[in-house]
Amino acid sequence: MIKESPSHAAAYYLRGEAYANQQDYVLATKDLVDGCRLAPDAAKMEFLGYCYNKRRSHTEATYWYDRALQTGRNSVALNNNQGYSLILLGQAEAALPWLNRAIHLDGGCQAALVNRSIAHLSLAQQQRRFPAEAIPDVQRALTLGPPSGQLYRLAATIFARGAMYDSMWHEPALACLGHSIEYGESLRSLEKTPALAGLLHEWQKTSLAQAASNKGPYDATRLIDPRHPAAAPSLASVELCLDSLPARGPALARK
Repeated sequence: MIKESPSHAAAYYLRGEAYANQQDYVLATKDLVDGCRLAPDAAKMEFLGYCYNKRRSHTEATYWYDRALQTGRNSVALNNNQGYSLILLGQAEAALPWLNRAIHLDGGCQAALVNRSIAHLSLAQQQRRFPAEAIPDVQRALTLGPPSGQLYRLAATIFARGAMYDSMWHEPALACLGHSIEYGESLRSLEKTPALAGLLHEWQKTSLAQAASNKGPYDATRLIDPRHPAAAPSLASVELCLDSLPARGPALARK
């Protein structure tokens, strides 16, 4: 077994990023954790949180985002991704301060606006009230673009919630529902969603339903790679350091 030293941290970080670029987030997190243990680095902790998100291990992600913040990191990605994690852990109210900070740092961050609108919608549903705070966020996200099926579905859900209290939101909800289908939303999924099932039946009776086409993309961006734009470590540079590290999983594949 090799004797490790802080100098190995850079090698672990490099190989961890290379695994992440190949979407092997299990091996990526193992190397990044070892790197952080040997030589703590706030930016790498933030990226480690992102990799745990990609593994759907959101509790672990929140731990590393907190560690990154304590070490002096305060980026748009960190705040957005921590808010995203808390929403998925059922903590919408706790997510809001993080998302507020992300939007304060970058008012044009669509991902943070989408996540904050989801948090506000969740709270409005829990408290059985009009989604006043969610509406401007999702409108801003739509204005910024790019459009997507998930984003239009979210807007339709928020506007449909608004229409329960004010009928002026009915037509915008119907229009966004149609756009979500144009961008690939599943009719079967919509039929199983109580808030949208009635709207779907109404939309299917319109002439717009006959003209629907899949424009794509469907997915809305909610999670931000903190390396944005993602840095791709050179495979050659990774191979130079492999001899100093214990073997872990399959060899990195060339692309």
